[in-house]
Amino acid sequence: MVEVGSELVKSGSSQDPPQGQVTRRSSHRLDEEVLVDAQPPMGFTRALTITTACTLAMVMSGASISIALPDIGVDLGISQSELQWLISSYALTSGCFLLLFGRLADLFGRKKVFLAGTVWSLAWSLGSGFAPNSIALNVMRALHGMGSAATVPSAVSRDGGKVCTLTSLMPFSQKIGILAHEFPPSRSRSITFATFSAGAPLGGAIGFVIGGVMTEYTSVAWRGVFYVSAGVAGLTMLAAALAIHKDEPSTEKDRRVDWVGAVLSTTALVLLTFSLAQSSSVKDGWRTPYIPAVLVVSVLLLVCFVSWEYYLETRTTHPPLMRLGLWTRANGRFAAVQLIVFFDWACFTTWLFFVTVGTTVRVLPMAVSGLLCNLVVALVVGRISGTALIAFGCFFTALASLLFALIVPSASYWAFGFPAAAVVVFGADFMFATGSLFVAKIALPHEQSLAGGIFNTVNQLGTAFGLAIASVVSDTVHRRALRESGDELGSLLRGYRAAFWTCFGFGTVVGQEGPSIACKFQLPAQGWMSIDEGRNIQAMTRFKTILLILFSAPLLCSAAPSPKNTHSASRSGHHARLYTRFGSQGVNLWNLHSQLIGNKVQAGGDQESQQFLLSDASGGKDKLLKAQYFKQPLDHFDKSVNSTFGQRYWVNKEYYEPGGPVFVLDGGETSGEDRLPFLQTGILAILANATKGLGIVLEHRYYGESIPVADFSTDSMRWLTNAQALQDSANFIANVKIEGLDYNVTAPGTKWIYYGGSYAGARAAHMRVLYPHLVHGAIASSAVTHAAIDYWEYADAVRRTADPVCIGHLTTAIQAIDDLLSTRVLAKSLKSWFELGELESDQDFVSVLMSPIGYVQGQNWDSAVGSDEWSRFCAALGSGGADSTLGWVRVPAVVSNFAKWVREASPTTTRYRVYRMLNSIGVEQEIVSRCRHSQTVEECFGTRDDSKFRLTDLGQEWRAWTWQGAPPNQAYPTIVSRRLTLDYTSAICRQAFPPGEHISVPDWPNVTAVNALGDYGLSADRLAFIDGDEDPWLPATPHSPHAPERADTVLRPFKLIRTGVHHHDENGVEPHSEEPAHIQAIHRQEIEFVKAWLKGTTD
Repeated sequence: MVEVGSELVKSGSSQDPPQGQVTRRSSHRLDEEVLVDAQPPMGFTRALTITTACTLAMVMSGASISIALPDIGVDLGISQSELQWLISSYALTSGCFLLLFGRLADLFGRKKVFLAGTVWSLAWSLGSGFAPNSIALNVMRALHGMGSAATVPSAVSRDGGKVCTLTSLMPFSQKIGILAHEFPPSRSRSITFATFSAGAPLGGAIGFVIGGVMTEYTSVAWRGVFYVSAGVAGLTMLAAALAIHKDEPSTEKDRRVDWVGAVLSTTALVLLTFSLAQSSSVKDGWRTPYIPAVLVVSVLLLVCFVSWEYYLETRTTHPPLMRLGLWTRANGRFAAVQLIVFFDWACFTTWLFFVTVGTTVRVLPMAVSGLLCNLVVALVVGRISGTALIAFGCFFTALASLLFALIVPSASYWAFGFPAAAVVVFGADFMFATGSLFVAKIALPHEQSLAGGIFNTVNQLGTAFGLAIASVVSDTVHRRALRESGDELGSLLRGYRAAFWTCFGFGTVVGQEGPSIACKFQLPAQGWMSIDEGRNIQAMTRFKTILLILFSAPLLCSAAPSPKNTHSASRSGHHARLYTRFGSQGVNLWNLHSQLIGNKVQAGGDQESQQFLLSDASGGKDKLLKAQYFKQPLDHFDKSVNSTFGQRYWVNKEYYEPGGPVFVLDGGETSGEDRLPFLQTGILAILANATKGLGIVLEHRYYGESIPVADFSTDSMRWLTNAQALQDSANFIANVKIEGLDYNVTAPGTKWIYYGGSYAGARAAHMRVLYPHLVHGAIASSAVTHAAIDYWEYADAVRRTADPVCIGHLTTAIQAIDDLLSTRVLAKSLKSWFELGELESDQDFVSVLMSPIGYVQGQNWDSAVGSDEWSRFCAALGSGGADSTLGWVRVPAVVSNFAKWVREASPTTTRYRVYRMLNSIGVEQEIVSRCRHSQTVEECFGTRDDSKFRLTDLGQEWRAWTWQGAPPNQAYPTIVSRRLTLDYTSAICRQAFPPGEHISVPDWPNVTAVNALGDYGLSADRLAFIDGDEDPWLPATPHSPHAPERADTVLRPFKLIRTGVHHHDENGVEPHSEEPAHIQAIHRQEIEFVKAWLKGTTD
């Protein structure tokens, strides 16, 4: 077959043909070289097997580290914005030292440099597994990258496929060039490239499974990923020492190293890559002053490097680090291929984002299509030109970007997401195979390592360039759209789309110009693989397809959502993140901040909003609810603050008739999505149906997607106050325009009824009192209107209302535990009984044991949302058994039963329930902590380490509600153990919120300011209070024994639900006849007094 090689032999040089290759040069045309197939030195079967193992190990390593990033971030306290440097620091050094190590390998021996790089990688990979903090891990990852930079070009030897097994430690973008150098132009080279590309998706699938298993189910957790990487490096080193032939003497007569060029190129590339990567991770992007400055310096250094290399090559006898003549080799074809690769990878790797396991399932088509793509290559590569393959791949990569730019997130995944994910890999697969083979042909034998370094460096720069440009475009469009609309989610979506249009632009450039360049510079007109080779690859690809299915099955099964009740919800995917880079496929467009609530449809829609499909538990009709956004000022009272944000809300217009009232439910201290069932079958649906009204769920600022700040630092939290949040609601009621509704429903023209439960119940009462001209009436359910610093009544309410037998058992157990803790020797043994022996603080220990107290509040008549944890706990305490002894002390049987209950929920086996009662006005704050195997009990449950409370990224959702207990908004309760003091329960506020530049957390909440709004006596016309007589928060509501007596009237309803717990009237089911009788009764009463309010009845 015909290959291009016009300048493989330069005037005055006598180079032997590569091993295994027989060349026949035409006497009349130097730019054509005919190659005769030759077997690789180690044999075809062995070479093919080693190549496959190389691919699997390489991609498995990268995928495993990617999936471990969330756990690394949690364990080491690394914010999400900084997590990318665990990947970038490695890529930075591994990419920027390629030129230097390529030259060193050519001069001093590839085996020597390869072994040195492998030992270096082993040491720092192992060290990464022991990293105590983020700084150490980032430094060791960067040093690890230097080892990979040494092994990439050094792997260019003439030992056939042997060294391919030694490349398992380098990332995907750095491997392709190695194979081109390792296999001589022959049958083995063609098969190697195809099987390498086909094995990559297989390795990715296996890597995700293995990485997940290591992280989740081994005692070393994420550190095990680095241990495995070190183990592979050790095997690599051993195999290299035994398998690679001794280095041949260099053909270079002048063995001097261009250290000036090395310093200039490495420094320039480090600064260039750093500026591009950092621009997409810092808050202000390119507006950060040092980023453009670093970029300018890097460009100047690159100019200096090129000038210096030109000077050495033309004016001196000193060998340059990189001969500029290489770029013009073969009539400029080397440079042409580098240009195509640069833009192709700028297109393919344009977006950096977070994905969930469910999203991983959606991108699995890339793995499958990657295999099929290589099968196609195997079928046609012997019959089609490289130019055609380049054009074909570039076209489909650009097409995928176009699909993502046009995607309608509410549409089926199969309409846009699937075809885009399936074809986006074509450009990378075709371009790498074509480009690597061609570059290997052009480079002279003593330039193989250097050429490989250049090829991979250009690839890395294209990746960084594409990501940086797309990030700038996305950020600019997002900010502009947010200023115009105040719609945070819609603006974010527009930014994503702009990024994909940019990606499409890159793909169009390379798709149009790439083939033109290829034709202009006469890239190979014929294939480089025989039909027989294609058949061999087909067999290998079929084998890998079977393996892919086998290893993908666990991933698919683990990612498949289990059936959920329509009233249950899992947290938003973007808070349970796997951090990785998947290229230009826009997974965020079909999974953008979506949440499972019953049967889910994709976020978005024609108006770029979220939609949720809620299925009635009773099998009734589905109701489509679309999230909309209302523009709110960040600060209602300081006009010098110009920032705004989009406050999210949902509307149910199912029952509305013109002139009807509006019922708005305050989302309170959680995502508004959690309140959507009340809009479907609960209290909003019940009242709207009875009055032909409109139902709305309004999300609270700083919760869900209504977050107006970039982080949850102390200074950023200063706008989270009762006054600001109440003004949000007032502004919304007075100015909202409901999409798709032709009527003006704003107050005071339309009558608004405000509903809230728990904390939101207190807000409902405050809205009626503070904004009577806007809020016609309010229903405050379980509204904790009284703020107290020491709310001891919570535990007392549980004692009075819960099963007396269970309370007796619990009291006995806690009394015995407190007594045992008084003796240090017995305290240690006691903790070990509960498998909490590593907890240093007695207060942390009893805090863990107090978690069942919170279960009382979780009881609900609606089985879809209720919890039976309290009943199960009581059953465990009273399960019988004999008393035992601890040391010399007799211990009641209930303590042993208590310990058994804790052990069965041990942090080493399953989720462990912790109840830190930090809230004080009626919110169920159960902190469920899943202790990872890498954590000790102290690390998981201990509270003495301030650093675990200092993460401020938006994933730390607990900070918003904790903050509302820290400033003068709320108060703190204590619980039954005598060791749980007020100082202990309030310490988290001082730990989590150190003094900021603009605000500091007070020593104690100003409860007087909260109670000044009405306290126990808060009342107004058309303000209803509804409570449950078994609610632990009842003593802090107007139904408290401490509150003044009041009558129940239509104008001022005052209802107490017998056997009710926490805002039990909020729930509802269809048909409502299936609700318990006492719930049906309270719903009828609410309908009656609301109708009376709307009619103006006063008696």
